Amino acid sequence: MSYDKGIENDVKKAEKAEKGWSSFWKKILAFFKFGSSTTETETTETTETTETTETTGGDEVAYSDLNWSYGGFKGASAVSIADVVSIKNLTFKGNTLYYNWIQGGCENFGASGKHDAGKTICAVFFKDDSGKYVGGKFDWISTDRLSRGLENLHDYSGWSLGWIPNPADAVFVIVGTNGKRTNVIKGVWSR
Repeated sequence: MSYDKGIENDVKKAEKAEKGWSSFWKKILAFFKFGSSTTETETTETTETTETTETTGGDEVAYSDLNWSYGGFKGASAVSIADVVSIKNLTFKGNTLYYNWIQGGCENFGASGKHDAGKTICAVFFKDDSGKYVGGKFDWISTDRLSRGLENLHDYSGWSLGWIPNPADAVFVIVGTNGKRTNVIKGVWSR
């Protein structure tokens, strides 16, 4: 074997080893970032989802797509502080909406403590027949709450259930009276 051929083989071996290590480290990073081991395909899919979430500021639906039509609160210009205060896991059971805090709380919007609901509103939006997310404020909220009843959707500051499809694609966001907001999370409401 010539000297050049030997170097060429060494380079190929190094490139192959590098690819193997790259895959290994992607799996390790995915494990620590997302809490479980994943296959190569799952890692790629998770990365794509993460990139989409990062480009929308953690929003599962673009905040600019929310039409503030009900509840008497105009929150369209609220600025995301999802890097400080964020929520996840929007679910519905009957007439109740559930979610979890990831980090922060209403105190980041000026509330005096975890029981203070005087500085933050909760808003829900439903995808209407034209594909737009329509909704708005339906109640006040505090950090110690992980659920809100949807009774106010029956007749509160313009709300009515008549136009909301069943089941309905829904999004939820918490907005402070200081003009700051959490990320937007998505779920489906069936009643």
